[in-house]
Amino acid sequence: MFKEFEHAAKTLTEDSKSYATAIKGVLTHQRAIGASFQALYSAFEGEQRSRLEQCALDYVNASSDWNESQTHAQDERLARCVVAPAENLLATVRLVRGTIDKRNRKQIDHDRHLTNLKKAREKTNTQDLIKAEQNYAEAKAQYDLYNNMLKEQVPVLYTLRVAFMDPVMESLIQFQVCLLARPCSAVAKLYFC
Repeated sequence: MFKEFEHAAKTLTEDSKSYATAIKGVLTHQRAIGASFQALYSAFEGEQRSRLEQCALDYVNASSDWNESQTHAQDERLARCVVAPAENLLATVRLVRGTIDKRNRKQIDHDRHLTNLKKAREKTNTQDLIKAEQNYAEAKAQYDLYNNMLKEQVPVLYTLRVAFMDPVMESLIQFQVCLLARPCSAVAKLYFC
């Protein structure tokens, strides 16, 4: 179950960064496509004019104004509200992964010392038996420490993921509404005037 959670956190981080890059591309290409239409309309000045030729120019201007005023702000907002929390979640998951790996190494030590203890009990040397018992007790204590810590903390992490994800999801939705609604309404006003 933790592997799936770890994979999902990594995917969320990668996807949020890709999304931020794609938004930058949308904002850049929004103006570029308007400029391409404008260039096509103006290429044949003596020919038939389209009623949308002025709209293409207005579209380029509106896109440019929007890009200049919003690109940096939107990039910062997306980074702060979505990308950074996803990275923080991934960092937390990696810490837990490190603890899981350490617990697994402690389990190997525990098993090795248990095997040595069983062998020492078969022998008659009490000094070896005492040392094996001490090593086993220490290995068991370390393994139990990490195992109990994970038993307590991993369920808390799973429970807190909803409290973590809800505000991130809300921020993403608000971001998309702000990003898309304003320029679309500006362009719609240009076209439907």
